[in-house]
Parts: sequence; C-alpha cells; structure tokens
Amino acid sequence: MNPALFLAMVLTLAAPCLSQEAEKDAVMQPRTVVEIFSFPRSQATKTARFAFDDERSGYTLRTAGGQVIHKNILYVKTFGGRPATPSVHLIDSRYVVYPETVADSDVPDTLFHDMMAVTHVYDLQRGKLIHTSEPYQYDHDVPLRYDVDEILLLGMLEEAHDKKPAMPEGNPAPEEAGTW
Repeated sequence: MNPALFLAMVLTLAAPCLSQEAEKDAVMQPRTVVEIFSFPRSQATKTARFAFDDERSGYTLRTAGGQVIHKNILYVKTFGGRPATPSVHLIDSRYVVYPETVADSDVPDTLFHDMMAVTHVYDLQRGKLIHTSEPYQYDHDVPLRYDVDEILLLGMLEEAHDKKPAMPEGNPAPEEAGTW
C-alpha cells in the first residue's frame, strides 16, 4: 500500500477522535466576569478601570481617565467592629456597581441601628449612571444588591435606545399620522 494513502486513511479515521479529545480539553470561558474590590477607608486607590477616593464628606469614584462618576457618596457603617470597607463591583470591565447610604435614613428600634441604602450602576462605556435601586435596609457595612443579568439586559436596552434613529422634525410619528 502506498505510504501516503495509508497516512491519509489513518488521519481520516483518527480525525473524529482527535477533535473529540480537543473538545474535552477546551476550557470554558465565563459568560460574565464580576470583579470585587473592597476599599479600606481613608486610602485613595486606583484600579485599571476606576479610582476610589475617600474624603470627609464621603467617598468619590472616578473613571480611570479622571472623570467623576459620583462624588461625596455617603457610606455609614451602622455597628462597631472593623472599620468600614466599601465594596465596589465591576461587571465585564464595564459596569461599576457601588452602594450609598440614604441620608437621614435611620430605622428606629433596630438592634444594630439599621439604615437604608441604594445600589447604583454606572456604565463606563456610555459614561452615565444607568440604574439606582429602590432603598433597602441594612446593618453593619453597606451591602450591594443587584442582579447581574438585569444589569446586562439594562445595558443592552440602553444601547438599543441610543441607536434608535430619531424622527426628523416636522414629520409626524406613524401613530400621529394614522398609519397604525
């Protein structure tokens, strides 16, 4: 038998086995990446995508380029122990998720002097705040409350809204023109 023909037959028969083996060794990539940053108070810190500055009246977040995301963010730890440690999450290197204590939101008759907080979502790519949660009660350090899938969906909806063509001035919208 011709050696070239023999090699071609072997490779043809072995190819499905080789591709199945390669599939078994393939590494699955995450659908979403959530990076978690915890910031000790009174320390300015810079990440690859944003910066954290602690000031007397609250903390400030800036983009890596220095643009203010949110200034003087109130952060109140309601009960003793370790110093306050704000946590900021970064989703897919794009969405900055951070907490804020609601001013004057003390919840009466609670064991740890509970307060109310909100979670904000800032889109670094679009340069704007895209969501603020409803207030929620907390004690100790301020937790973040969010759903990753909702943030990703909200980001897609915001992008689709931005891409929607504007109606030319002077032309009525279809429903106004009676075409629907």
